[in-house]
Parts: sequence; C-alpha cells; structure tokens
Amino acid sequence: DIMIVQNLRNFIETNNLSDNVSIVTNIPNSELKKYLSRAMIGLHTMSQEHFGIGVVEFMAAGVVPIANNSGGPKLDIVKSYNRQATGLLATTPKEYSEALTKLLSEKETVLKMQKAGRDYVIERFSDEAFDNTILHCFSLLKPVSYTHLTLPTKRIV
Repeated sequence: DIMIVQNLRNFIETNNLSDNVSIVTNIPNSELKKYLSRAMIGLHTMSQEHFGIGVVEFMAAGVVPIANNSGGPKLDIVKSYNRQATGLLATTPKEYSEALTKLLSEKETVLKMQKAGRDYVIERFSDEAFDNTILHCFSLLKPVSYTHLTLPTKRIV
C-alpha cells in the first residue's frame, strides 16, 4: 500500500496535478469530514469488499461514489433510489475513467446523484433505520415455552 501511494504521489507531481488532486492517509475523522465536505466525487477501488463503509460515508456527505463493481458496494450500496442512480460502478481503469469523465461533464447528473445518495443512506443505513430493522426482526420472533423441559431432581455437583 505504501508503494502504491508513493507511486500515485509521484504521478500527481510529474503531471502537475497537485493543485487538483490530494492523497491523504490515516487522517482523523474530523479532517476526513472536512475533505468530504469539499469533495464532489469519491473513488473506491477495493475489489470484493464485504460491505463498503467508505462508500456509505461518501454518500452521506453528498459525495458521488465511483465504486468497484463487486462485493458490498455492488450488492447493497450503489443502488437506484427513487429511480435515480446514487453513484456509478466500475471495474477496469477504462470504466473508472469513463465514469469520472461523465460526472465531471454532467453537473445536473451529479446534483441528482448527490441528493439520491444522501436520501438512500439515511433511509437504509442511519441509526434510526438500523433500530427499526432490529425491532422488526424481534417482533417476528415467537415466544418460546419452556414447560416441556424436565429439570434434574438430584443436584449434580
């Protein structure tokens, strides 16, 4: 991972992209929130991630994700909400490039995705949504009767 980050930093410097591209690692949550508040698009490239909390954080902050077309982001997170895409999925470098180009050239699309993404995350992944889902699951449980159990008559030591 360290070599990947260093190679990306070298690429950014060599191509004079430093004014527009930043790579930050291991930052406090407060600093992460500042970055997300200024971002428009978030790239998520991890393949087969089980869930994808980073993608959820993007969407909650109004950042449109371009996420790997696998695992949790594909199955549970980057979904259509009220007939509006909440982000884009990609696998190859070409697909990531095309998705990025699309979002950078279609401001109205980005605005719609930002709203749909925030609304979807609130409905699906907020504390209130989690509480309601757990309470619903508990309401489906049937009472268990223990009257059929026979307890030993002798104390076993």
